[in-house]
Amino acid sequence: MEKTKQSKVLYLDVLRAMACIIVVMFHSKGIYSDNVYSANFWASNIFEAFARIGVPLFVMISGALMLNEDYVSTPQKLKKHIMKMVFFFIIWSALYCVKFIFNGALNIWGILTDFIKGPYHLWFVPMIIGLYLIVPLLRLWVKKENKKHVEYFLILSLLFASLVPNMIGHLSAISPAFEIFNSLLSNLGISYVLGHTGYFILGWYLSTFEIKRKNTIIILGGIGVFVTFFGTCVLSMIKGEYYTLSGNFRLGVILYAVGVFVFIKEIFQNKNYGDKKAYSFVNLLCSCSLGIYAIHAAIQPLARQYINFESAFLQIPIEFTITLVVSFGLAWIIRQIPILKKII
Repeated sequence: MEKTKQSKVLYLDVLRAMACIIVVMFHSKGIYSDNVYSANFWASNIFEAFARIGVPLFVMISGALMLNEDYVSTPQKLKKHIMKMVFFFIIWSALYCVKFIFNGALNIWGILTDFIKGPYHLWFVPMIIGLYLIVPLLRLWVKKENKKHVEYFLILSLLFASLVPNMIGHLSAISPAFEIFNSLLSNLGISYVLGHTGYFILGWYLSTFEIKRKNTIIILGGIGVFVTFFGTCVLSMIKGEYYTLSGNFRLGVILYAVGVFVFIKEIFQNKNYGDKKAYSFVNLLCSCSLGIYAIHAAIQPLARQYINFESAFLQIPIEFTITLVVSFGLAWIIRQIPILKKII
């Protein structure tokens, strides 16, 4: 979610604005897994399926920017990006720890533990810092002339970060005996292609090269989100308990993220901010995206506390809308105060 001055590429900013909204939606979806046959369970999974790609999109956008050959990468600039995110994590983790004071739970070890771990949504920050740290190494070979090598990396990442472990997981759900393959996978020691690095490089790849068969990719993205939603609901009903096909490294989510990226790029890649005044709102939302991300986890529980509909089809969109609007408003206000704007 961290931005650079190079981010004034309209289609990337549209994707950033979408990802910001989607993350808030994902955290507003609620958990209705107690009764997998209920309408509320289906409603929750509709929102989860559509909102799961928030983090993948943010990582892909960062990769598209920071691995771009036109991006001037210097140790000073990299240090600035990293230190900004470190500062962001420290400040907001400390602010979220204030809840201990109001709850009267002044346990020093508990406060320290929560501070180091950070609130649930800040897990993204250490992950993106880790990606920033390897940017100089990735830029040595993530280049246009090494397209085949990049594609080889992406294939390995798809196999060992998604397809193989997910297949083992599905088989293990049928019989614990299949868990032995996890040991074999671990012994391969192929962690180089695991984690969100694949999304990071994929963002660069999709932004750098002209993608063929765009319509097919977009259709596969639609199939991906459908499989994520419908598969989760059907398999959960078969098992009689919550069984999800949602996750950043599930095949359906990967297809969906790629489809959305290609779709937005196709629509906006030949447009710029000067074309329409309406695009200024995209710029405004992007400027507040880090603040919205930081604040929304505090607003969402309050919205849920005071708004409580029995139907998830009503609860989720209303809770999401209130959380987004209030978080956006607070982020905008903070950005108007010079001494505070640095924290977002």
